[in-house]
Amino acid sequence: MLITLADATDLSNWANRVEATADLPDMVRRLLLTTVPDLNRLHFRAGEGTRYPGWDGVAECASGNAYVPGGLSVWEMGTDRGVKAKAEADYAKRTADPLEQDPAKSTFVFVTPRRWRDKETWAEAKTQAGPWREVRV
Repeated sequence: MLITLADATDLSNWANRVEATADLPDMVRRLLLTTVPDLNRLHFRAGEGTRYPGWDGVAECASGNAYVPGGLSVWEMGTDRGVKAKAEADYAKRTADPLEQDPAKSTFVFVTPRRWRDKETWAEAKTQAGPWREVRV
């Protein structure tokens, strides 16, 4: 029997809390550590570290899973209510300056605890447009 500890509504409500911005990267880092057995590289700033510039997260693994791409992935996160606007801004910023990462060899991942109905369409369009190997939400 699968016990649900939190659902999409719980996460969306949690995103309204002040601490969610600093805690989201830590939660994602912990999820990666427990679900991806072949991590070769993992760097996610959390807490006070979220105030520093740079990628919100960088991960590298051989095979990945349904939520974590195999190979190198670079991560941006936001708890903003305007999910698409935040994703667009982060995507534009990192596409213009990928901070020493090669977009052709990297997957851009945007994470939000909020519901976003058209996220797959957005990610697919960004993947097709390039320059990232793949874009996920």
